[in-house]
Amino acid sequence: MGHLTFASTSIRGACLRLVTSLGESSYLIPFQCVLIALFLDHTPNFAWMHVIWPYERLLEQSHFELFSQTLIPSFRPFLHLEKFFGDLLGFKGIHIINQVAYATFVWLIADQLRKAMPCQQLRQGRPVSGLILLLPYTVLPFYFAIAGARTIADPMYAYGIILMILFLMFLQRKRNGAIFEGITTAKQYAWAASSIILVDLSRPYGIFVVAVFAISVIWIVGKRLRNLKIFTRIVALFGGCLLLLTPYHANQLRYTGSVVLSNWGGCNLVEVFPFQSARKHVPEWESKASQDQFKSASMCKDAQAEVISSIRQHSLKAISYLLRPKRFVQLLGPWGVFQYGSVKNLIWTIPFFSGPIIFSWFAYFLFSRRQWSITFLASSLLSWIPMVFSFISHSGAEAAGVLMGFYLPLYFLVLIGLNERVALKKATPCLDSIKNTTLT
Repeated sequence: MGHLTFASTSIRGACLRLVTSLGESSYLIPFQCVLIALFLDHTPNFAWMHVIWPYERLLEQSHFELFSQTLIPSFRPFLHLEKFFGDLLGFKGIHIINQVAYATFVWLIADQLRKAMPCQQLRQGRPVSGLILLLPYTVLPFYFAIAGARTIADPMYAYGIILMILFLMFLQRKRNGAIFEGITTAKQYAWAASSIILVDLSRPYGIFVVAVFAISVIWIVGKRLRNLKIFTRIVALFGGCLLLLTPYHANQLRYTGSVVLSNWGGCNLVEVFPFQSARKHVPEWESKASQDQFKSASMCKDAQAEVISSIRQHSLKAISYLLRPKRFVQLLGPWGVFQYGSVKNLIWTIPFFSGPIIFSWFAYFLFSRRQWSITFLASSLLSWIPMVFSFISHSGAEAAGVLMGFYLPLYFLVLIGLNERVALKKATPCLDSIKNTTLT
């Protein structure tokens, strides 16, 4: 144990020097993440699932048609920006705006993790646990390299969940940490509204996440604050967001019979439960059917019905599909994405990234529940929802990007909890500069 403690202390010290280099206000890790994001070849937002492809089809549609007749499961308001830059600069313009948007949200996420890093706690804590907590942050650029060849919806969703966690803590008056310095009430409510819009429009299951968030907020306001003024603000917050989001869900209901913003959900189920009778309903990726939003939506709806019917008839076979070992490894890795082979990815992601994050959350859940109460439980549920939906409706082949909204908010939750401890003990925070910064 002596050799292990010495090695852990040495490695942890090296990680701390990396995190706090450049005078304890290090932007090194966020800057590396942004550089990687800028040079990755992302899939344009409009081209997700190839339902609007090639890009000339995007330019042919009016802004009203993009708003009222689009079913793609990506961030739909961004279509208008893509059309504007496409008209102005062609496909290169669409590519540039996607690169910039992706890099912007990567910066916002990485910088929030930077601000939440409780270095004083890590210096004084146990060497092994401190090292485990630091590892995901130090390898964050490599994670974005693996998870990056996707759409802007991935970092948008992850950042939206982080903002929801901050708002829940703000409501419960857990604002002693330096990460909350300079945050006005108006700005916090504005960011809460942004989080609802980002989460709802960037993931098909976002509507369920928003529902959980709303219930959590109402619970905290009703049980803890009992303040009419705050309750009025909450009603205005969700009422305003509801007015902005309802047209998108209304269009989805009109064309597909469902308010969930996806036209591919049933086809994703077939990835998990590949019953032959259901697979015949899934359109080929390059086929005309997959590029027809309304036809693909209808086919995936039929696939979903067939999967549910097959599960009822062949329950044991369905369980064997669900519990395939490869899916577990892919979800926990995450390792099955575009840039790297599975073995190389598996070697580092579990011990250096996903493993430490899940371990740290479980450790904090078991030993710090009394400090967190409803805030910790609600924030944890918001973070775990993508993993739950991925487990039942996704093969895991693209888990690194899909689960960005699981791993990063869960990691942020643990870091900000430890930061809270540091503030309560009046210890020096990791980053002196955050005392004078606001939420970015």
